Amino acid sequence: TAGDYTGLPITYVLTVEPTPIVSGTVTGPLGSIPMTSGNSYAMTICSGEEVTTSDATSTSVDPSSCGPLWVEVVYNTTISTLPPTQTYNAPVGTVLPPTSITPENHDGVAKTITFVSTPYYDVDGSMTLTAGDVVGLPITFVLTVEPTPIVLATVTGPSGSIPMSSGNAYAMTICSGAEVTTSDATSTSVDPSSCGPLWVKVVYTTDISTLPPSLTFFAPVLPDLGPTSITPENHDNVVKNITFVSTPFYDVNNSGSLDAGDVVGLPITFVLTVNPEPTVVDPANQYLCNGASTVDVIFSGPVSGTTYSWTNDNTSIGLPAAGNGDILSFTATNIGVVDQVAIITVTPSANGCVGPTQSFTITVYPTPAGTIAITTPIGCNGGTGTVTITATVGTAPFSYTFNGVTNSTGIFAGIPAGIGYQWYITDAHSCVSLTGLLDVSEPGTLSATVSSTNVTCNGTGDG
Repeated sequence: TAGDYTGLPITYVLTVEPTPIVSGTVTGPLGSIPMTSGNSYAMTICSGEEVTTSDATSTSVDPSSCGPLWVEVVYNTTISTLPPTQTYNAPVGTVLPPTSITPENHDGVAKTITFVSTPYYDVDGSMTLTAGDVVGLPITFVLTVEPTPIVLATVTGPSGSIPMSSGNAYAMTICSGAEVTTSDATSTSVDPSSCGPLWVKVVYTTDISTLPPSLTFFAPVLPDLGPTSITPENHDNVVKNITFVSTPFYDVNNSGSLDAGDVVGLPITFVLTVNPEPTVVDPANQYLCNGASTVDVIFSGPVSGTTYSWTNDNTSIGLPAAGNGDILSFTATNIGVVDQVAIITVTPSANGCVGPTQSFTITVYPTPAGTIAITTPIGCNGGTGTVTITATVGTAPFSYTFNGVTNSTGIFAGIPAGIGYQWYITDAHSCVSLTGLLDVSEPGTLSATVSSTNVTCNGTGDG
């Protein structure tokens, strides 16, 4: 105050160096964001898209007393394909190139990666952030990574249904011509507008000769599309496959096809094994007379391992009503008076598949039969008569044999008396009747006696 005695002052100047300030630029598909210390930023990308961050720079003075300027970057994430956390340190300068990442999110929901970049003067020269370093305000950058699409579908065949989802492989085996139905693809994935609508690319390849070897088509994943059914046929006689690879993608550029830059999910791989259709070579029909032996029926077909079963609709011919495997020779029978026709239906089977049936017939003709009569008896001893044979069973035209002589009329004239004449009938199928016997008789020989009476007198005429 006034009146006090004042000495010379001491002047002390304290210079406080600033905390470091860094800046950087992050660039994604939709543009760039400049960032500086003390602020928070955010960006959303689709899975697999590239994000580039420039190396940190600073307008801060780099006081030698505080150490060189560094930055500590810590990231944390719940994306399953990335480490949950990581820390690294780097000097701030212009010599480091930009850093690019292409994070993929296959978790089905949007996930984030949080980057916290803290600038600091490395007082102790440890090249890490430690107690005593001069710490600036951090840059916080939250990168939201939309998920890759996940699709679901159900394939249904004769043996049941298989639910399918992205990232997995499935298989089914069917018989040739069986129906397989695939539901339209559905998804539990969020459909981020920034990534485009959800589509699926389906590629199938096959070596089945009746199908195109490869086909690709694209379809949107929509709730109003119905199921798709196919009935592939395999006539190649060996097992063949059709492989379907269904890849979901967000159609970023709305092209209706899978292009570079689209967000691709994990595919569903489905292998459909189509067993060949077993077939049987149609056996020849057989025609036999009663009592004849059939020819062995040996079934065959082009598919290895084929087995054969058969049914017979007429057991009177001497063949059972059903059986398996080849039909070996048997004695055909027909005890009736009309033709007996049996229809044998053969069914081939292989690999659990049943093929088309083939039918053939075995026809058994009846044994011819007939009557014989002496139509003109022998009138006098030593004379001849006429014999007539008439067919009553069999198929015309007939031939008739009597005593070694054959004709087509059945009438045999000039037959002398005799015992045990053999006769039989042969019909149009060369079937022969049983041999009959006929006795032909004749009248006895005429005989006479002569007696005389002498005349009593010459000229009396009473002898």
